[in-house]
Amino acid sequence: IAICLNSCDGTSMYNPQAEDHYRQALLYNMSNDYNSALKELNKAIALNDQDVNYFWQRADVYLKLAQNDNAITDYYKITAMSTSNDNIQIDMSSAAYSQIGMILTEQKSYNQAIDSYTKAINLTPSSIKAHEGRGDTYKAMGETSKAIADYKDALNLDGKTTDQGGTLYLSPSHKQWLEQKLKDLGAG
Repeated sequence: IAICLNSCDGTSMYNPQAEDHYRQALLYNMSNDYNSALKELNKAIALNDQDVNYFWQRADVYLKLAQNDNAITDYYKITAMSTSNDNIQIDMSSAAYSQIGMILTEQKSYNQAIDSYTKAINLTPSSIKAHEGRGDTYKAMGETSKAIADYKDALNLDGKTTDQGGTLYLSPSHKQWLEQKLKDLGAG
């Protein structure tokens, strides 16, 4: 997903000090110094709590620090902040729901994960990640037919045109991976 450099919708007040902390956090994150990145992101958010990107990066850092509940909290904040009909905000919210679904699946909170992935799909029906993630969750639950349907939906999105006019493409290795998942379930 594309992350906006400042605000996706222009509602966020630009704060140069917050941006400085955000940029520093990105550098720490790239050098795998996640605790320092977290401190910088907390400073950025304290100065500007309306920038979705700050929360997205902090959620990413929380995941790397195995603080999954904190990551989920930030992803939910992103979904609450991304309420306009702007396609970028809808995609950000959908991606956040997919991330929540992934974490919940890892925590074996399968029904909640399904709900989260379904919200992502409802927002962005062309989300390959959400269809595949929900399929993985159904597979973990032993609901083979639903897993197969989601994997097939993900594969069928390859080459499709999105509402925004772009075209979705699966990499050859990702396509093979999805096809293998179907074979493993006896549907290949």
